Amino acid sequence: MVRKLLDSHSNDLERSQQENLFHTRCKVFDKICSLVVDSESYSNGCSARVVLKLNLSIIPHPKLYKLQWINEDGGLIMSSQVNIPITKGSYQETILCHSIPMDARHLLLGYPWLSVHKAIHDRKSNKINFRHVGKKITLCPLTPTKSK
Repeated sequence: MVRKLLDSHSNDLERSQQENLFHTRCKVFDKICSLVVDSESYSNGCSARVVLKLNLSIIPHPKLYKLQWINEDGGLIMSSQVNIPITKGSYQETILCHSIPMDARHLLLGYPWLSVHKAIHDRKSNKINFRHVGKKITLCPLTPTKSK
């Protein structure tokens, strides 16, 4: 009976994870930041507010382009980038991101990050698996209640 109850709780959690974006937290320097991984996004982004608060060095973008999904006013010209040093458990990396005026989360890793790492997003468990510097890395999401 106990096993049956535990199994049903596990299945409910897996179903709830299938319906969520991958959301977790990481560290940038000594600050905790929210991080979303979205395979539908064709750019890596960092909130302009994080760039300002952490006094990160802005790098001019070598080739300006318009990012359409950011706002309803016809897009935003991407003109600046920033290197973000993130840490999540044993995983540490500096990632080049666009500086974007977004309020929803601090960091957004999209298709460019996923493809470089050949990362696999297991949608059932909502975990992301990849290899980095020869080590197998598994990023686990926050549960829906912890991500609020």
